[in-house]
This record gives sequence, structure tokens and C-alpha cells, in this order.
Amino acid sequence: MPYLRICVTEQCNHKCLYCRPGGEACRVSGKKEMSLRQIQSLVEVIAGHGISDLKITGGEPLARNDIPKMVELLSTVKGIKKIELVTRSYRAGKLAGQLKDSGLSCLNFSLDSLDPFTFYKVTGNGRLDRLLSAIRQSANSGIHLKFNMVVMKGINDHEIPKMIEFAGKYGAVLKLLDLMNMPQEAKFLSRYYMPLDTIEAELRVKALKSDVAITPGGIGTPMPIFEMSNGAIVMIKDARKGTWYGDTCKDCKYYKCQDALMALRITSDGCLQRCLLRDDNLVNLLSLLENVADQDVINAAIKTVLRTYKGAVFHKEAWKP
Repeated sequence: MPYLRICVTEQCNHKCLYCRPGGEACRVSGKKEMSLRQIQSLVEVIAGHGISDLKITGGEPLARNDIPKMVELLSTVKGIKKIELVTRSYRAGKLAGQLKDSGLSCLNFSLDSLDPFTFYKVTGNGRLDRLLSAIRQSANSGIHLKFNMVVMKGINDHEIPKMIEFAGKYGAVLKLLDLMNMPQEAKFLSRYYMPLDTIEAELRVKALKSDVAITPGGIGTPMPIFEMSNGAIVMIKDARKGTWYGDTCKDCKYYKCQDALMALRITSDGCLQRCLLRDDNLVNLLSLLENVADQDVINAAIKTVLRTYKGAVFHKEAWKP
């Protein structure tokens, strides 16, 4: 089964260079975001189909004030084994201990630069000093840390050694991600996209150990993973290593896209979303839960979406920049 990404809000006070408006599962719908009760209900019914790993995303999840309670509720759902939170919020430091006690497995910080000017350029308005303070506070809580770095040519690619050193300081995972290609952004991709082959080759020489990590559920780009001498674990997500495509991909105008199938997503207003690039094949699961009494109808809708993942096919050399 794929893992589940829950977009709990489209709100965000940053304007990152590579982000879609409103975040990863955004439909710019203007609809009211789900309540705690609604999110819990959706996760309960989806977990009943075998999904066990969750990521809470946005927007910026911590723009909501109820995330610790949300984690507490979701951690009690039968079948849920792991919950991560993806954030760039300065609030994370003060909340880290509470989040850990609530059942959060990992705090995943989006951190694309250790240079204040570059950080500001990438985020649009972010203050690096405040985020680094939040990271220090989070580390002191004892919660497991990850850092996501979107590698961009001419912007932050020279900072990778520093980022590895920084991750080692906290015994954290550093995930290097290739720049995401979105529709109508060919010029942006051409300007900033950087192949990660050279970085991988250098890490392979320096690492104590190397392996390949697979996304929870087995669907997603295989990621080389390196254990470094300073305690950092470095992962490389490069779509050119291979991607998965399913029944909804075949007739899609974006096929073969970079993201393809890697996780089941829930939009902030409660729809199941198979991919980032389309909203014409959504399943309004929240509406079904609140307006349809027949559980068989609800389960059938979920199974229809999951069938896309179960029947997905891996293509080793599908996407090219």
C-alpha cells in the first residue's frame, strides 16, 4: 500500500521558489479545511485498507493550532504505525516535545540553505536564524529529525557538504531532492534543474555504507542512501532513477511526468488525490463519509483509488528533464 500524505491546510507564510500555490495537494479551492474530527474519520477508514504510514503536510501544517492534538488522535488509529510532519515553521521548536509525546515519529524540516540570504531568496520571506533555533529546540526534545533540501543549480548546490555536516551534528537524515517539474514551468526547470549523478558518485566514495531506500508502500523513486562518517544519513531522490505509473497515467497529458505515483494524498478539503498535476479524477471521500450511510459504497470508492497503486508499473528510465 502507498503511504498517505494529508494536506491539512493550504495556508503558508512562505513563497518558496519551487512550490505550487498553497502547497503540494492544493486545488486553490477556497473551501473550508477539514476539522480534527473529519481528518481522524478519513484516516480511520483509509487505515482500514492497510495504509500504515502518514505524513502531515501543507501548505504549512503548523499554521494550524491543533497539530499536537491531531497527531495524538491519529496515533491512536488502528493500523497507523508512523507519523511524520513536514514543516518550515519556527513554531516547531516550541512544539517538538509535545508533538513527540503525542506520537509523532519524525519532524521533517524543509531546509534548502544554511546561508541567510539564500534561504530568504528561496522562501520569499523566511528567517534562517529562527528556523535554526527551532531545529535546535527540536533536537533537544529527542525527536528524530530529517532535513529536506531541494537542490537547485546556481542557488544552493554548492552547500551540500555543509548540509551533510549540519545533519551529522544532529544525527539526522538529509534528503536531497531533484527540482520538481510542474506544468508551464519549463524555463524555471531549465534554469535551475541540476542532475544529482555527480553528488551520488561523490557520496558513494566517501560513505561508510550505502544502500537503496524504498518509499513506504514500495511505490516511489528508489533512493540511494549513504551512511556518512559524521553520523549523517544522506538520501537522494532523483526521478531519473525510475518512477511508477498507473491506470490514470496512461491517457494523461503530462505522461511521463516526474512525480508519477508515490503516495496517496488527501487534499485539505477531504478529497483523495492520486497525483499533483490533476484534479479531474478526485474522489470526495469526506463528502462520502458525511453523506453516504452505506459503508460498502465508501469502501468501493477507496478501493477504486487504491487499485491505481496496486496496478502501478515501474519504469526505470521514464522521466527526463
